[in-house]
Amino acid sequence: MSVKHFISRLAILVVGCALTSASVINRSAGNTSDVAHFFNQCQRFSIGATFNGIPDNGPNLALSAEGSCEDYLKDVVCSYMYLNRCYNFDFKNGLVPANGDGNFYNVCRNCRVNEPLRAGWLFCDCYVAKVTGGFTKVPVEANLEDHLYVNFLGILSCPGNEGHWC
Repeated sequence: MSVKHFISRLAILVVGCALTSASVINRSAGNTSDVAHFFNQCQRFSIGATFNGIPDNGPNLALSAEGSCEDYLKDVVCSYMYLNRCYNFDFKNGLVPANGDGNFYNVCRNCRVNEPLRAGWLFCDCYVAKVTGGFTKVPVEANLEDHLYVNFLGILSCPGNEGHWC
């Protein structure tokens, strides 16, 4: 897919999702790991898409899915998803996202899609909580061309990967 085509898909995504109500999706987000008091298996959430600019050490661009999902095993309610990361509120650390591999990030910064040699990829610098306390910085990347599909209404969805979300 060319960069021009990819950018046009993103433009359709942003405009379409601003004008269209979210679709309801029923599928598991994955259950590969049980970390602390979270379990990364969420389901029943509505999907839309927004680009968020959060003033936290500079703007953070986040492609997110708004709505909610529920963990039926531990009664965890996630406020929204960011690609394959499900966010929830930790009792002491605030908003904590988890990805489909069971890694839990407190914050992701410097998200970008304009890497010169990797068009169509989203890159973020995230901080993951360590069991021993504190945080370590880890790179996170996702190929948007593989993970995202934008239909004619601009609704963000996944191309049928079973067992996990984008």
